[in-house]
Amino acid sequence: MAVKRLVHYDLVRIIAIFAVVVVHTSGSFYRALAPVTSVDWQVSNIYSTMGKFSICIFVMVSGMFFLNPKKSITIGTLFKKNILRIAAAFLFWSIAYALFGLHVKIKMNGYQPEFINAFIIDIVNGNYHLWFCYMIIGIYMIVPFLKLITADEHLLKYFLILSIIMASIVPVLQLLPDVVSVPVSIVVSQLKLTFVTGWVGIFMLGYYLSYCNVTKRAEILIYITGTLSLLVTIALNGYMSVRNNQNYEHLYDLTNINILLTAVAVFIFFRLHVSNMDFSERFQKIVLILSECSFGIYFIHVFLIIMFQQYRLDQYLYNAAIAVPVLSAGVFAISGILIYVFRKIPFARDYLS
Repeated sequence: MAVKRLVHYDLVRIIAIFAVVVVHTSGSFYRALAPVTSVDWQVSNIYSTMGKFSICIFVMVSGMFFLNPKKSITIGTLFKKNILRIAAAFLFWSIAYALFGLHVKIKMNGYQPEFINAFIIDIVNGNYHLWFCYMIIGIYMIVPFLKLITADEHLLKYFLILSIIMASIVPVLQLLPDVVSVPVSIVVSQLKLTFVTGWVGIFMLGYYLSYCNVTKRAEILIYITGTLSLLVTIALNGYMSVRNNQNYEHLYDLTNINILLTAVAVFIFFRLHVSNMDFSERFQKIVLILSECSFGIYFIHVFLIIMFQQYRLDQYLYNAAIAVPVLSAGVFAISGILIYVFRKIPFARDYLS
């Protein structure tokens, strides 16, 4: 019997990749250029903050599938299939972005020998949004160990508690005045609990949230905290940016508790409610196609943003409130079409998109 596809997770993946496009579009056109005191900057800040949950969603959905005890994954499979695919895609797109950057440098300044060394470094580093590849490959490499932890629910809960404290709550406490941040920083630096920091806890949280019992009261609390976290982040980030007269980025660390709570609310809503919706067969096919293209859209969309920047398309639109969603929709749509065509090539479909 064929396993029923979880369409709601395909759908949340599509929403998450569109949110990534919104974050990068608003950042490239308005948060990077407009004065922080302007209406355009504040509006783009709202759009950008609303999309910050996206990477947490990607990591949680991956954790839900990879840590499922019904899914047997050998170390060989991890490297030959999952890690190789991401590494190949990273290399291909990183070279593409590096070549484009090299072309721009030579066009503006003429050829200089030091450009070659910078070109190699650019390939290794990857374009700014390709950091995700390194992070997810690192997590995939330790999946066999993580499955040992998730096999014991008490151990899993203990790990999640430590991880949420160290990776999500502590960084926010360190933004508070010195009377709080300094003692916290001292304790954290002495404990050296790197085992539970970073994205690993969010990866494991996705698995836990995919099956744990959620009471009605807990669900309401999750939605309230997720919404309040979003509103507080928007307001506080806007205020701190104006106060410092520059973009205030500290609240935007993607593993911070203020971002994570919003992502958890979205994840739970899709699991408990969207999963029960009846979608037509036609709609499901469209969702499946877009979901399969989401990986490639993530890689290519920055190219489209750069192209849009070259033609200053934002100037043809009235303001950020209109420009950000319109430009984001354009970037998303064109990226999706290009990747859909690109995936017709077998090797590109399996390893590059």
